[in-house]
Amino acid sequence: MTIAQIELQSFFLALLAAVLGFISAAAVDVIKDWNTRRRMRGALYREIGEMYGTLRWAVRTLNKPENTWYDLSSIFKILQVILRADTYTNVKTQPVSTFGIKDFQTISSVYILFSSFSFHLQNFGVNSEAFEGNTDDQISKLSSACEKVIDTVEGAIVDLDKQLLLAVSAGSGAQKELKELFKKVEKANT
Repeated sequence: MTIAQIELQSFFLALLAAVLGFISAAAVDVIKDWNTRRRMRGALYREIGEMYGTLRWAVRTLNKPENTWYDLSSIFKILQVILRADTYTNVKTQPVSTFGIKDFQTISSVYILFSSFSFHLQNFGVNSEAFEGNTDDQISKLSSACEKVIDTVEGAIVDLDKQLLLAVSAGSGAQKELKELFKKVEKANT
């Protein structure tokens, strides 16, 4: 073998190593992005399940006859915290990852519905002065507002991946609420 052949063989070997290195790096990035999007989607679904379950809990609790101003104030504070949509806000700041999330448009529509209700809650004016002597009326208004949001949100939730939504809600009160929703939808479709 001549020196020229050895140098040519070394050149092709180096070129092959560079190409394989580039392909490997690209594959790792694709896998990493896919995994990030998968985790983000799961976190979004978990948050949607929590928000839905909390709204259903709030309606059940608000409709109990023994509610007091303290109960209403506590429920209101819980709703304000759960409806902040921290996960969605965080995910939206990473547009490269959100672009590839399966069904992100549907997820966004669910969040828009929750967000509009959250805005409504901020304007609801729940404070100690607002409830003195008027608790029943305020409870009724808040319960009615929650029920309207639930009805609207359910239409969007059923368009999400049912298995994923139930899986990420496992062990929470939201899973029971979601199962009831899916049973209701199945019954209506038969």
